[in-house]
Formats: sequence, C-alpha cells, structure tokens
Amino acid sequence: MTCPQCGKTIDVDERFVKWCEYCEWKLDPPTRDPKAARQRNKEDTARRRGQRLFEELRHSPLTKPGPSRVRVAALAVALVIHALTIAILLLGVFILATNFPTFFGFVVGGALILVALLIHPRLGGVRSGTVILPREGAPALYVLIDRVSNDLGAKPIDLIRLDAGFNAGYGQLGLRQRRVLSIGLSLWNVLSDQQRVAVLAHELAHQVNGDLSETVVVGSALRTLSEWYRALRPAPWRPGSGSVFEFLETIAQLLTRALFRILRIAVEQIYNLEERLLFRSGQRAEYYADRLAAQVASSTSMIESLDILYLDQPCSLAVRYAAQREEPDVWAAQLRFIHDLPAKEWERLRRLDAKRGAGIDATHPPTNLRIELLKSESQYPPRIELAGTESVAISQEMASGFALVGERIAARFAG
Repeated sequence: MTCPQCGKTIDVDERFVKWCEYCEWKLDPPTRDPKAARQRNKEDTARRRGQRLFEELRHSPLTKPGPSRVRVAALAVALVIHALTIAILLLGVFILATNFPTFFGFVVGGALILVALLIHPRLGGVRSGTVILPREGAPALYVLIDRVSNDLGAKPIDLIRLDAGFNAGYGQLGLRQRRVLSIGLSLWNVLSDQQRVAVLAHELAHQVNGDLSETVVVGSALRTLSEWYRALRPAPWRPGSGSVFEFLETIAQLLTRALFRILRIAVEQIYNLEERLLFRSGQRAEYYADRLAAQVASSTSMIESLDILYLDQPCSLAVRYAAQREEPDVWAAQLRFIHDLPAKEWERLRRLDAKRGAGIDATHPPTNLRIELLKSESQYPPRIELAGTESVAISQEMASGFALVGERIAARFAG
C-alpha cells in the first residue's frame, strides 16, 4: 500500500491499524468523542510534567525521594482527611453521651456516628472470591519472592493474589497491614523467566523506594477519597407524577443531588491536590524502583518487561476474544496471538504510547521515559536468576490459579 500522506510504500496487515512508519499517518487518529478528547488533554498535561521531571533526572543522580516541603504537605492533607473522620465520630459520641437518652442525642449523635462509620479510613483488603495463592500452596514461588525481597532489603510478603489483569502490584492491606503481592496473569503469561523476576523486583521495591503513597497514612487517605467520591454519586432520578407528596420528594431529590454534587466536587479537588503534591516524589520513586529491579534482574530484563507493557490492550483483548470463541485454553490462545503479532504493530503501540506520554496509571511515569532512563544509566547484570527447575516448579504451582482465573474469564465473556 502507498501512504496517502508521504507516498512511501508501507506494509499493511488487515487485522491491525493501517499506519505509516515513515510519517506516522494514522498513528493516532483524531477523535470527536468529548470524553476521549478530555482524556487526551489530561494525558498531554501529564506528559509535559513527566517530561520535565525526566529531563531533571537524566542530568542528575537518581536517588530515593527524601524529605521535602511538598511531601510534608501531602502527609498533612492525608492527616486532615483522617482527622475529619475522628472529629465527626468524637462529636457524635459527645452529643450522644451528654444528651442520653433524649431524642436529640439519639438522632443527632447517632447520625454523626453513622456518618463517621460510613467515611472511615479505607485500609484496603482482599475481597471474598479473590484467587489466593498461599505460601504452603506455592513454596517455589514464595522462595523466589523471598530471595528478591532479601536482596532489596524488603520484608517477606504474606500473600499472593492472582487476577486476569495485565499488571502487577504491591500493597499493605487491612488492619493487620498484610503485605500482598498481586500478579496479573495476562501479563505473567507473556513474560520470560527473567522478565518475571524483574516485575517481582519492581513491585517489592515499593517497600524501600520512598513512595509516600504506599504508607499507611497516605495510601489509606487516597483510597478513602476514592470511596467517598464513588459513594457521593447521585442516585438515579425518580420523576414524580404530580401529587403534593411527590412534588416534595422531587424538591428533596433536587436538594440532595445538589449537595452530593458539591461534596463530590470538593472530594475530587482534594484528591487532585493530593495527587499533585505526590506527583514528583511518586514518579521519582517509580524510577528508583525500576533501578532497584534492574540491579536485581538485570537492566535488559527490566527494559524488556517495560517494553511488553505496550501490549496491554491487545493481550487483554486476545484473552477476552479467546473466551468469546469458547477456546479451551485462553492462555494458550493469548500466547499464539503474541507470537503472531507483527513487529510493526508493536512499534505502533510504542510510538503511540510515547506520543501520548501515557503510563500504566497516573502514578507511573510514561513507559517510554522509564525505558529511556534505564538505557541511559549503567547496565546491570542479574544478581538473581531463575533456574529452569525453579521455573518449572513455579509453573506447576500456578497452574491451578491460571485454570481458575481462566474459568472466570470464560464465564464472563463466553457466548
């Protein structure tokens, strides 16, 4: 095919987007969708901020984020969020205790206590129905993770949970603050052994990379704000039919929806403020976690694992489409798809991601900048390598998890 913009001959695969690798025609088609346009604007803003930080880090030593005024301010905002809940609870208890057993005490004091319980800090947790891989069920995998943790100076994890995502994650959850490692099987399935070590090392490095959002106070504050925002979503509108009582109900709905909207905007602004305060130190911490992971698994493996992140959408869709076709093994279908993926399509995804400046999410730097920074640094050999026998043992341990998650994907998308 001839590119209509630059006139050069380009290869075309009808299964994928037609685009030109020379002039980037159709690399990122314009959109008329208002939501998509707003998202692009947010991505552009994040890209510019991320680019400035990258330029600073490229010309200065990359170190673990340390104390700063901005980090203190982020911590202060988190403390205020938690203090609000405590203040409402104490006020409710005080009113109830000093007015017991009056109607006022029960109604006002009880209402305040109920509000405090509803907005309590969210410490996270493992939801019921989550696919769990306990230590006794996967000794080889836990031994590998313990080796990586010891090398990083991190603490051993308590639990591994598996899901269908194209990602991995680490967090301290619940009242006991259990250390939980999440493994997305759509990602794990397409990684090589050493790339898996790199991904594990990056996630475990969140214990020691100075990321303030991983601390109990700040992390729970962010989760709490997210829950408040969802809880303040107005209920569906229920139009009345004309009676006096339904008219009053309509007025009440209008007032309630207006109040919820105001509170929701306020919560959103506080969340955005906290994100802005955490932006620089959080992204620096991510870059630092990449460095630590490269030292454990090798720079090459860390760079390769980041490069695979560009395949998020096609890999996730490959699993979904395999389920819709009712294939017996969605994971094998995903591997076949990746094996057949044209190099040109992978390159398009790299360029598109670099143009948009996108990361995995708002807390991560753009993937292309993470790769570029690792390439610009000293190249590290692996300190921990996954032997063939270990890899086989881990695959056997995870087989039941793959099967269970695959069944859930099939149940969701089949037919």
